[in-house]
Amino acid sequence: MLDELATIYAINSVSSAEKQLQQYLSEKYSELGYQINKDGLYSVFAETNKADKELEKVLVACPMDEIGLMVERVFPNGRLSFVCLEAQSPAVLLGQRVQILARDGSLYPAVISTDCKLLEHVPASVKESDLFIELCDPSDSKKILPGDLVSFASELVETDHTFVGRSLNQKVLQAVELELLRELQATTLDYQLSIGAVAQSTVGFRGTQTATYVTRPNLAIALTAFEAHGSKSGLDLGSGVVVSCYDRQMLPDHQLLDYVTSKYAVQPYLGLLANDGSFIHKTLSGTPTLALGIVMRNLGTANVVADKRDIKALVNFLKHFLLELELHKVGRPFNV
Repeated sequence: MLDELATIYAINSVSSAEKQLQQYLSEKYSELGYQINKDGLYSVFAETNKADKELEKVLVACPMDEIGLMVERVFPNGRLSFVCLEAQSPAVLLGQRVQILARDGSLYPAVISTDCKLLEHVPASVKESDLFIELCDPSDSKKILPGDLVSFASELVETDHTFVGRSLNQKVLQAVELELLRELQATTLDYQLSIGAVAQSTVGFRGTQTATYVTRPNLAIALTAFEAHGSKSGLDLGSGVVVSCYDRQMLPDHQLLDYVTSKYAVQPYLGLLANDGSFIHKTLSGTPTLALGIVMRNLGTANVVADKRDIKALVNFLKHFLLELELHKVGRPFNV
């Protein structure tokens, strides 16, 4: 899976700039023999049994877009003001290497900085308005426009037990889905299956509704990551598969939750951070939906940490869940 993750990691996919990643995933899905389903926002899904309209539909979805920034103003001295595309703590931005994604596809290196002598004065707090992007080569400012996107420039690091890098709560899940599709290649299911990535999901869940209308599932699994730091559930790396029991946007379908927790060794998680599950659940007429995934550290930063044991456990769980799924035992939506 490392080669796949490394390839996915090398593709910048800040929200609204997911086209290249959509093309890559679409090619991989096709190579594995799956039919392709897309929407106009760059979401893409591998599907089985698509021709049989009578079969019920099951969706497994993860976010496609990575967290990022947008250039607000360009100054001649090589400084750029910016806005965060999603709520991010300024504390994790200061000093980070980033790259500007220009309209022509070029990448320009830069650093997030502040007007402060940090070796002489330690600020009690950092506000977003205190920060700016400083181009490594000020002359590059002539090639950058307001509205250009910005991503973290941290490298993917592999240790014996973990991966560390930007937006692994999206990129690891995309690699998990590819591995799952390989595991399911030789199987025949008695339902239609859609597995794929939702564009413009991480930033405001803009694409989740569109993707749900395209796939129209009778049951959905929303893959996500859960923060280890400050977890009231006491979970950390190595906890295996985790299911969401509550977030600020959704209470899970309890029939589906009970089904999963009674059959499989999973850990419960309570947190506030929302995910695709709530919007899949609410888009049509109440699709039974469960958000699940693995615990990671440092979500929303340039250095998210994911445990290899958890990744393997998630692939194994999803394979068994889909092969053993008894759709008649879980809730179904009303006719739309």
